[in-house]
Amino acid sequence: MYLDKIMVDGAQQRLTIFRTFVSPHGMSTMQEESLFAFPGELDLHARTAGMDLVSRTSGWATVDVSEASDTIVSV
Repeated sequence: MYLDKIMVDGAQQRLTIFRTFVSPHGMSTMQEESLFAFPGELDLHARTAGMDLVSRTSGWATVDVSEASDTIVSV
């Protein structure tokens, strides 16, 4: 079993995850740092690298992106 504590810093676009593993042998912890980018930022990085946006969907099922989308796939 494990327990997660997730801290989100929107200004720094950073996720910090503290994961605690619990087993009959005791507990151990780990920390993970992740950065996130918004679609417009990814577009800018891609254009800078010479790439063009072909499509953007809400997930791999090719559903249109909406305000409720929590997953965005850009190709």
